[in-house]
Amino acid sequence: MNIFKNLFIFAFSVVIIFLVIIFFDKLGMNKNFNLFFSSFLYSVFISLYFKNTFISLMCFFVFYSLLFVLSNSLEVLLMLLTSLSTLTLINLALPKLKNEPDVIHIPMG
Repeated sequence: MNIFKNLFIFAFSVVIIFLVIIFFDKLGMNKNFNLFFSSFLYSVFISLYFKNTFISLMCFFVFYSLLFVLSNSLEVLLMLLTSLSTLTLINLALPKLKNEPDVIHIPMG
């Protein structure tokens, strides 16, 4: 069940990031800034949701490889570099997220 939830979250985040890119493009935002901001948002969401560097890297490489196949643009590589640098900064700034268990401790008294 957890695998299906994670796949749904990944697919949902991909759809949202595509909608963000389209929305900002319709507003007339600079194309390069739009791609940078969208990849930054995507990497922050994936990194904070999965809390695991390996799974985040897998999500990044799957998403950006599919995007590269669809667009055949080198801008996708810059988006990947933005996501990787954001993941690195998150892991440096918040080291507790690396291997934190999913257990909530509730005091009993």
